Amino acid sequence: GNPNRSDNGHASGSNKSQLRNSASFHSCTVAFRAVDDVHGELRRMVDSPDRYLLDSTDPSAGTGQLVLPQGKLYGRRTESEELHGVFRRVLCPPAPAKKLPHIHRKNAQGLVLIKGSSGSGKSALVDQLRGPLATIGSDQAENSADPDPAAGGSDGTAVGMLVPCKFDPQVQPMSTIFYAFEEYCRELLATGNDALIASVRADVLRGLGTGRDNLTLVSLIPTLGRLLGITDAAAHQNEEVTAEAFNRIVYSLRVFVRCIAGPDHPVIVYFDDLQWADLSALDLIAMLVTDPETQSLLFLGAYRDNESNQDLEETLKDIAEAKIPVTKIHLGELDWAAVNDLVADTLHLSPHLTQSLSTNLHAKTRGNPLFVVQLLKSLYDDRLLQYSASSRRWEWDIDAVRAEGIADNAVDLMLAMMRSHSEEVQWVLRVASCLGSRFDERTIKLLYLSIGDDPDGVEVHLRALVDDGLLLPDGDSFKFAHDQIWEASYALTHPEERETMHMEIGRELLRRASAAGEELFEEMLFTIVDQINRGSSLVTDPVERFQVAELNLVAGEKSSAACAFLPASIYLLQGCVFLDDETSWTEHYELSLRLHTALGEVQVAHGDNENAILSLEPVLSQGKTVQDQLRAQHAYMLALIAQGLLNEAVQRGLAVLEKLGESFPSDIDRNTIVEELNKTEDLIRGRSVESILECSLVADENKLAAMKFLTVTARIAYNSNQNFFSLPVLRMINISLTNGLCPESSFAFASAAFLLCNHGHRDLATHCADIALALLKKFDRQYEHVVLLILGLSIHQYRQPMQACLDQIRQAGRLAIASGDVMWGIATIGFIAFNNVWVVERGKTLEDVEAEMRSNIQEWSTYKHFSMDFVML
Repeated sequence: GNPNRSDNGHASGSNKSQLRNSASFHSCTVAFRAVDDVHGELRRMVDSPDRYLLDSTDPSAGTGQLVLPQGKLYGRRTESEELHGVFRRVLCPPAPAKKLPHIHRKNAQGLVLIKGSSGSGKSALVDQLRGPLATIGSDQAENSADPDPAAGGSDGTAVGMLVPCKFDPQVQPMSTIFYAFEEYCRELLATGNDALIASVRADVLRGLGTGRDNLTLVSLIPTLGRLLGITDAAAHQNEEVTAEAFNRIVYSLRVFVRCIAGPDHPVIVYFDDLQWADLSALDLIAMLVTDPETQSLLFLGAYRDNESNQDLEETLKDIAEAKIPVTKIHLGELDWAAVNDLVADTLHLSPHLTQSLSTNLHAKTRGNPLFVVQLLKSLYDDRLLQYSASSRRWEWDIDAVRAEGIADNAVDLMLAMMRSHSEEVQWVLRVASCLGSRFDERTIKLLYLSIGDDPDGVEVHLRALVDDGLLLPDGDSFKFAHDQIWEASYALTHPEERETMHMEIGRELLRRASAAGEELFEEMLFTIVDQINRGSSLVTDPVERFQVAELNLVAGEKSSAACAFLPASIYLLQGCVFLDDETSWTEHYELSLRLHTALGEVQVAHGDNENAILSLEPVLSQGKTVQDQLRAQHAYMLALIAQGLLNEAVQRGLAVLEKLGESFPSDIDRNTIVEELNKTEDLIRGRSVESILECSLVADENKLAAMKFLTVTARIAYNSNQNFFSLPVLRMINISLTNGLCPESSFAFASAAFLLCNHGHRDLATHCADIALALLKKFDRQYEHVVLLILGLSIHQYRQPMQACLDQIRQAGRLAIASGDVMWGIATIGFIAFNNVWVVERGKTLEDVEAEMRSNIQEWSTYKHFSMDFVML
């Protein structure tokens, strides 16, 4: 028997014999009521003769254990055929009858949305694609006259993979997406298919390269580093907290997804439990789904139809408006015939013999597949369903089944089953459910020390739960076999006790992880903070509140470094809550400064601009020095820009610059600009590119900060007040040549070339352009997209054909996408359109120009930036 089960375990052999002889148990002899029933039974005998041979196929024979059928769907033929139809259309389009050099097979795009109640079998339906996906290459190879043996499988066939991404209400949604592709990389490397691995590696390196921003993606997907042979990605994790940083990650992930899927290695990405995805994750999913450059890639999404999510509905509407084919599949409850087939297969009996049992099961479960399976297990556990050794068949007490008090849903039923386990096993379920739908064994072992001396003792309980089908092993971790099993486990803790439970888990992990060393503490940081935050009302001691605020700061900064800005804002906001508003700025100045500044930055980064301004106000009023306020001032300007308040952003930039010693006249006329321009010409004239490159780097902190704010102010002024644009640009040239160089200097010289060109000084403008390009190389090509765009719109139009300038502007647009600079990337669309209309490139028609514009608009519209309105106008 099971040592973890209470006194209602399975009956002994003697008890079984007594029950088997009881008249109340079903004898499995049911009279036929019609000739059609006889004909149906005879047909089944012909089709499945093994079912009528005692013990031939029943794994229960000799063990008496209930074994559920695996890998078979019941009552879903129509839905399955529809899903397989989309699969064939997107991933298996017919190849050309004859291979011609100019014919390229372009796979269609597609999204399948599967909705249904919890337990309706959404994931089981998706799992049916694993077989066709694994053998997809065989079918394609038969239709291909010239398969490429260097790609795909060792025999030249394609190798498909499924990437499951299951959202969890207790796990950061963005982390879930990155974790899914981490699992993809692990699974790919585990195949041992050297040809496939080499092919994917080459494609990814070709698409991503090894630049700084792409190393950030590797830091978020560590096994990608193993795949690409990159070992130092952690040192390159992004330190910026800006929307541009997030956009860079999004772009890199989009390129990565394009690269991992192709005719030789098709991919299905399955987003499960979409109702638990937040807006940031949904926006990223929409960008992946609507990417026009993907091929051999099918997206599936599943969600509960009884749990509304307004963000999800809006995202699905946006995807549909992008003209992406969307197939919707609704899974209702199983009808009686499907339930009867499931029961018959489980008991290895003819469907004719299981009708009475199936009728009762269907009535009690209303046909929910998970509920049916759990109810069968419950009847087996309660000895109302058992295997007869004498008749070698399953038997049941139909009257007792009818009289059995059954819970109204699968969660309540499983909850009752869980309570039959020992107290220690229930403790494991309660703690594990507090950690989420997935948890690692080491965490459970650490927590088990609070109730036992031997951390390995928990392994016995985990194995018992795996044997019962409640948990599934997953490497060094475990996961609940179904989200309703997780919900039932969480329900073991009374709602009024859950906050205390979370707090106790958080405190215990904090104590033990801190004592174990920094490495373990770093690994468990998010788990610790999440658990303590869920019990936040119980933190009343001022010392502990300060400690928890610090923990939230660290968690928020680590999240923002990984571009998980929405979770970061939650951590940082929670950290602010733990501080007393009246005394925090006097008693905990540094912590208050860092929390409010970081909170404002991440709110700007994920588009919560109005709240960002509110979060930053305390820094601007309480900050002791200009340097203490600089990060907050920069974030404040970005929040204004994101709302289209460009003039207000310029005025704020000027106020900050004045505090840094860089003031500007309030009245600006052409004479003022010409005067400043002449001073700048005198500084530049006669100095070679080489001599300028030898200048020292700027050392003064105020001057370095001024260069940053001058850059932002000038870039805004270019779009809102070009009359003022020249003054910050010329001031930057002055600082670069008198105080030292910095990355912003390349932008300054490119902008100076623009100004000089407009004033007719083309020779000096050419010189400034050469300096700008040389400085790009010196400072790791920062601001490259801005420099190329400015030069392509000015002096380069006098040095090369317009067609070449258009190519340069296109390159600037591509670099803007890669760098995450949406505002300037969108600007390239307008410039390309304007110049293309006047100078149609050789071999192009106006229809070609229109097609390019529509493609650009589709690409950039996904970022939902206000400046897109100006381009459309």
